[in-house]
Amino acid sequence: MDELQSEFIIFPVPAEDVVNLTMTNGTAAYQLELRDLQGRIVKSSMISTESSTVSFDLTDYDAGMYIIKIFNEDEEGYFKVLKK
Repeated sequence: MDELQSEFIIFPVPAEDVVNLTMTNGTAAYQLELRDLQGRIVKSSMISTESSTVSFDLTDYDAGMYIIKIFNEDEEGYFKVLKK
């Protein structure tokens, strides 16, 4: 797998209730997975050039560190998210 070719902005960090992910120069569609530190998928979504922003509602989740995995058939990347 290659590294991500598109650029992503994740905000706010740390997050209280919602974390947003925006693809700034996307040329492809990506699957998104929000994972806890044990690797369990807690939420998932898609992002594409037509819908370049995705929000994950974290209201019902415990405070702590989470990982967002962004991937498609050719590329993948990981980002840390801290929930207050």
